[in-house]
Amino acid sequence: MSADVENIPAPIVFTANGTNSFTITDKAGNTVTIPVAVNNIDKVAPTADLVYSTTEITNQNVTVSLSNVSADVETIPAPIVFTANGMINLSSQIRLE
Repeated sequence: MSADVENIPAPIVFTANGTNSFTITDKAGNTVTIPVAVNNIDKVAPTADLVYSTTEITNQNVTVSLSNVSADVETIPAPIVFTANGMINLSSQIRLE
């Protein structure tokens, strides 16, 4: 920091993408406004559709896979084969970029 700076603005906390600016004034009264932009905040949850090998009553295995997965999903779990009725939580198997 320069010794001739009169005021230093408080930090700006961005909670969403946007623009703002810092205005700095020196001891002589000269000011400069420095624009700042943030465009890397992503608060949108990923999406995907479930695809079932069959939705009819069956005595066979049912394979469930994902399609239409959001572009920011880095790792997509392999299809899951159900041999009986039930549920599984995939949240620990999906990694985002």
